[in-house]
Amino acid sequence: MAAPPRPILTLFIGALLALTTACTSTSKISGNQGDAPGAASTPGVTGYLYSDSNVILFLQWPTAKTGAVQGTIKDDYVNGDAPNEKVEDRSEDFTGQVNQDGSATFNFPGWWGSVYGNQAGDTLNLNFPQQNGGFKATTFHRATPTDYNSALANFRQAVNQINQGVIQQQAQHQKQATDRERTTCSQVGGTWTGDNTASPNCEVTYKDRDGYTKTFDVSFDPDGNVRPQNWGPSTPGGCAMQIFPGKWHTDTDICW
Repeated sequence: MAAPPRPILTLFIGALLALTTACTSTSKISGNQGDAPGAASTPGVTGYLYSDSNVILFLQWPTAKTGAVQGTIKDDYVNGDAPNEKVEDRSEDFTGQVNQDGSATFNFPGWWGSVYGNQAGDTLNLNFPQQNGGFKATTFHRATPTDYNSALANFRQAVNQINQGVIQQQAQHQKQATDRERTTCSQVGGTWTGDNTASPNCEVTYKDRDGYTKTFDVSFDPDGNVRPQNWGPSTPGGCAMQIFPGKWHTDTDICW
């Protein structure tokens, strides 16, 4: 017996389901699958980045058809001296205008005041006034927050490397100075106590004319050289003519 004919409504629903499935598959295939999370710029926001070995500047403002600008600037800069350099951060709101011909004016209250320049494609050129007069031409390039975060990470890493390099240089210099002090102490017949004290010390023990044991501390400068004593004779003649004549040591210019 032949199967009864399928109701018209059932056929219509089946066709509709098939059409829906086909549209869904087409949508999945044609969608953009190359955008990684956080990699794309915020829609409707313009960003420009400048960086060098001393500073990072990042400008952001919502794009407006009129060219009016109301944005935020982030300024990351190096503060202090190595090996204690730190990356400091500050931010401030600013206003401005970018005209159709590319000319641009920005106002940074409390920082540089009015700054003028021009915008061309992905480049923004601004002339920042300097404290000693004149202007510094600074070229920004279009960037996203991701670009800024990457530049800031590299900036911090560079500052850290500078600090570590200076620490290593200081340690090497200190070792060379201490080795020089120890050698000098041995040459003058002293006792080196620098390895057991906070500040390196070289003690010279001797007998005075009355037979009493005396101790003289040899002083060194930061480079490990003997620092001339700031008391007593400073010449061989003065050493021989003092009330209690001593011995002049030509290797250290010290009388004892």
